[in-house]
Amino acid sequence: MPDLELSLEAQLLLYLSRPDIDDFTAAHIRNLLEKGIDWSSLMAQANHHWVTMQIYPHLKQFGQPSIPSDLLTQVDASFFANTARNLLMATELLDLLKLFTDHGILAVPFKGATLAVSAYGNLARRKFSDLDILVAPADFHKALALLVEQADYRKLPTTFSLYPHEYPLVSREGDVFVDLHQQIAGRDFFTFPLSFEELTQRLQEMTLLDTTIPCFHPEDTILILCVHGSKHCWDHLGWICDFAAYVHAQPELDWNNIRQRAKVLGCDRMLYLALSLSQDLLGLPFPEQATLHLEAPTALASIKNQIYQRCFSATHPSAPTRTWSNPVLQLHILGRWQDRILYLLWFVQKILTPTYKDVAQSPLSEKFHFLNYLLRPLRLAGLWTSKP
Repeated sequence: MPDLELSLEAQLLLYLSRPDIDDFTAAHIRNLLEKGIDWSSLMAQANHHWVTMQIYPHLKQFGQPSIPSDLLTQVDASFFANTARNLLMATELLDLLKLFTDHGILAVPFKGATLAVSAYGNLARRKFSDLDILVAPADFHKALALLVEQADYRKLPTTFSLYPHEYPLVSREGDVFVDLHQQIAGRDFFTFPLSFEELTQRLQEMTLLDTTIPCFHPEDTILILCVHGSKHCWDHLGWICDFAAYVHAQPELDWNNIRQRAKVLGCDRMLYLALSLSQDLLGLPFPEQATLHLEAPTALASIKNQIYQRCFSATHPSAPTRTWSNPVLQLHILGRWQDRILYLLWFVQKILTPTYKDVAQSPLSEKFHFLNYLLRPLRLAGLWTSKP
């Protein structure tokens, strides 16, 4: 556990979120339950951290005798609704993969449904909001056209110049969101240096709803999860749960190879951070091989402290606050100076680039669109000064 004064509910949430409930963990859970739990507070925290589905079986196992019946009914209903939603999303994913295959496009899903199955062994054990699919850059525009013209998706407004690695779309009914990627990550944090060709050389297969689909090699998935969580400053316990559960479900990982590849790719600090957070919060054993040639634990103590404070403070950062606090923390998480410089350049571009909302709300005609670049910093300043 981190060196923080956590409420009983936060402590219980962390124990319930562990990928492995051993005798030691079970004893702590029972001890906390005897002290009296504010179940409404615990479930509010679980929802905020996106771990309600992860803790559901443990909640039923240990907490059922003391959870108020009306709250338990709500939790049951939420779990069953999420199960139905995930089945819909997984079925749609299989349909889209078949569409791409029929048109000669290799498409690889990641996170979402595939992570639920590979990390938790159960499609229902994770809540996800969209389908992330990676295609080769050469196939990106063809795949985008297929989604619009044959799958009946519509493009969502986006500032593509800032986020050229992906394009968001939504189904015509508005119930399924897709992020079509031509890169795993973009300049908005850390340009993941593994190319589509490198990732697909090590492709494996998995089963989703009795259908065989491609998936990334576990050692690549580990690094993808590290980069994704770090990009979002590990603001939600759910991302740490996903990483810890995936590591726990892959006992044969070659940590020497993972560590060496992380160092070459420039995400070794992110790897250590993910492992350290998982150990501190969720009791994940730290792989001995992974500690070799990594920074001393004290080097990341300040970063972890900030993450813990953000995760477990009574008030969570507002959107305007995150606009400025996230980049500062992200710069600390990035391990190499060249990555920090590239990120700073992107952030300056973001500040100066009008969003689609800016353009939609602007009274300027298309002829004077360039003036929106001058007005953009003023709009941000107004957003900051108007926050409560």
